[in-house]
Amino acid sequence: MNEENRRLNAQAEIEASAEAMSAAEALTAAGLLRSAVSRLYYAMFHLVRALVMSHGFDPRTHEGVETLFGLHFVRTRTVDVRFGKVFAHLQRFRQQADYGPLLALSSEDVIRDIATVREFSGEVRRILGIDDAPA
Repeated sequence: MNEENRRLNAQAEIEASAEAMSAAEALTAAGLLRSAVSRLYYAMFHLVRALVMSHGFDPRTHEGVETLFGLHFVRTRTVDVRFGKVFAHLQRFRQQADYGPLLALSSEDVIRDIATVREFSGEVRRILGIDDAPA
């Protein structure tokens, strides 16, 4: 993957994240928390994928994305450790929301996580030097 492809792929992932974030916010406002948390996970997933792809990796699985993020961004402190924890937290809640009968999550929890993912979006854009991407 050449530098231009890395940049374009990262930009596409950031755009996908912004769309998922908008959906998460709308679903939260409508009280549809199960769907909101699923979309919020994907908002963060696309941001993480943008970072991973910026290093030339093209993981094929969610586990691969998570592993590369941990190794190359969290462990090296390129991003704050709390973002790694939030990513893992959202992944667990997404699985519960999509596959489990119960979801122990309040709208306040989801709103707090939306704020954290928004903060992470700004951090990703800063790391990648992308100023014109939607938050």
